Amino acid sequence: MDIRDLIINEGVKIGAYFIRNSKPKITTTIPTVQDLQERLKSLEPKSSEQFPQPVLENPIENKSIETGAKEGTACSLCSDEHLSEVSGALSEALRFARSEGLGSKEVIRRVRHARDELNAMERFDLAPEEITKLPEDEKEVAHWALPQSRNLRHSINSMITVEDLEKASAQAANLADDFAEKLIKCKPSIEIKEQPKPLPPEIEALKKMVEEKKYGRD
Repeated sequence: MDIRDLIINEGVKIGAYFIRNSKPKITTTIPTVQDLQERLKSLEPKSSEQFPQPVLENPIENKSIETGAKEGTACSLCSDEHLSEVSGALSEALRFARSEGLGSKEVIRRVRHARDELNAMERFDLAPEEITKLPEDEKEVAHWALPQSRNLRHSINSMITVEDLEKASAQAANLADDFAEKLIKCKPSIEIKEQPKPLPPEIEALKKMVEEKKYGRD
């Protein structure tokens, strides 16, 4: 090693020594633990007490609604929905059957859906214990609908050709229409009445004064 390399190596060692032992100069003030705690408190969210909720001058009052739904009427409405589902499902099945045949998956799925709707209606909505809860006029409709539903279900189960499906679809549509027509002739099962709000005292006094003057002149 010549004198030049020796000087370079020694210079590198001296520079490294000063770098390792030098201390950085801090120009800013280091915060204490107490300073950090105070800062943290100032960043904490304020409680809801410090932010009072706004108060509406005229709060919206809930309307008093009297629902006069009589016990048992729901099964009549559900039966109407079941028959509508059956009619729609068979109509869709017929549309697919005309192009794909009765063996189509879409036809089978919709026919099964129609049959399931009829079964549910007969077993639950038109069950004897449910019919006894109906008003008298709706009982007559339910007793009429039950054998009609069974006949339609038998027609569905005995289908062999597309023409059979067409007849069952027409039978379902007629049944749904007839049931809805008979049901709508019954007195309304659900009545919604809005209770009138009491008039403010000053309006009541003015109304009374007007009535007194009116009858006083007569």
